[in-house]
Amino acid sequence: MAFELLLNKNLAKELDSFLKLIDEALTHLKNEGYTVKETKMKQWEDYGFYIYNKDKTINIFVGLWFDMWAEKNSLLCLCLDWKENAKNQIHLSDTFKKQSEKHPDIFDPYFEFYEYPTLAFHEKYITNMSDPKNIIHRLFNVMNELGTEWK
Repeated sequence: MAFELLLNKNLAKELDSFLKLIDEALTHLKNEGYTVKETKMKQWEDYGFYIYNKDKTINIFVGLWFDMWAEKNSLLCLCLDWKENAKNQIHLSDTFKKQSEKHPDIFDPYFEFYEYPTLAFHEKYITNMSDPKNIIHRLFNVMNELGTEWK
């Protein structure tokens, strides 16, 4: 196995900058009164945070999911999650899919679907990202489309 990519000093700098964007988005949401829980590299699974709706039955993971990065070359994702309720799971996944088809202006320029209910940010969107507000704005669009209270 070759490790040339890991020896590129820019990789560490760019990954650090990217993870700081995620941290800044988390801090902003905490300061705004949203219920969030951070998660950081448990055995290289993910790095990011979960934002919960008001009654804590739905949450969205925002961050770097290492499996998706390896499979799809996508660094940043939003992934809808739910408590253990199959009826709720089917409803939310269908809502997510229908809303994305109904509002391509909100979803298409920024996301591609990894598999429902996960959205991967387009590479071209991430390469120009320098402000955590870009993440927050896209997250709020998705949250609004799900039609539940988040605060």
